[in-house]
This record gives sequence, structure tokens and C-alpha cells, in this order.
Amino acid sequence: MRSISPQCSYHPELIYAPLPDTQEPSIATAVVQRQREVLHGEFWLTRHHLGAANHRRKTHYDLTTRQLSFPAGSWVLVLIARLKVGHYQKWRSPYHSPFLVLKQLGPVNYLVQHSPRSQPWVTHVDKLKPCYDPGQASWLEAVRALAQFNAGFKTQNPCH
Repeated sequence: MRSISPQCSYHPELIYAPLPDTQEPSIATAVVQRQREVLHGEFWLTRHHLGAANHRRKTHYDLTTRQLSFPAGSWVLVLIARLKVGHYQKWRSPYHSPFLVLKQLGPVNYLVQHSPRSQPWVTHVDKLKPCYDPGQASWLEAVRALAQFNAGFKTQNPCH
């Protein structure tokens, strides 16, 4: 059996021992249960109000952003505001290399891709600015031509 701890003057088994089995709940158990129900209700009420406030802020933000439109196949620069430790940021541009706009997803979101092999990702319109000289050709036309070629080949080939 453990002795009483001299530093804290408590017996460890009194803290970690299982609760005694009682047949009828005590008043303390009822108070704790009621307090738990009240806190649970308040938590969900707070969560609901924060969600509604977040929706209002996002709607207002989307309405006040600059109205830019980028058609599919256009080149844009994407703002990636990431601080790199050990790099001097004053003379660096926060906009990164040209990305190709694949399609518009709603009024303010765009699907962009850095290269044909990279993963496309969604970004907000306020993080985009037009790129006037990308220095590379769009790969969307090649993908569309390949899809049309494959579709024509499947319809003409009687073996499939």
C-alpha cells in the first residue's frame, strides 16, 4: 500500500480509486448532470451563433472583393503569403509563378494548376492577378484535342 505523499499531503488511492457503487443517485450527481446539460446546450447555442456570424462575414467579404473574371485557359499569378524563415522578404514578390485557370467554381473561387503534372487547387479571386506574359503554352488545348481524338477513335473502331 502506498503512503501519503509528503510533498502534497494526499493519498494517491483516494484520487485514483473507482467511485463507490451506490444504488440511488445522490443530490450531487443530479446537480452535476443538470450542469452538464446546461453547458452542453450553451455550447451548441454558441456554436450556432458563431457559425451564423462566420457566414455573414464571408458573404460580406465576397460582396466587397474586386470583381475580376478569369476565363478558363488564362494565366494568373497566385498570392501565396507564406513567410520563409531565414529569407529576406522585403524585395520578394508574394505572387508566385504563372498558374493556369482550369475553371471558375462559383462567383469568387477558381480552380488553378501550376503544371500539367501538378495537383489543381482552389483559390479565391482576391489572391489572383493576371499574368500578361506567362512564357508557356496552355496545355488545356492538348488535353481537349487528345480527348476528342480518343472519342473519335472509340466511335470508329468496331472492335470496342
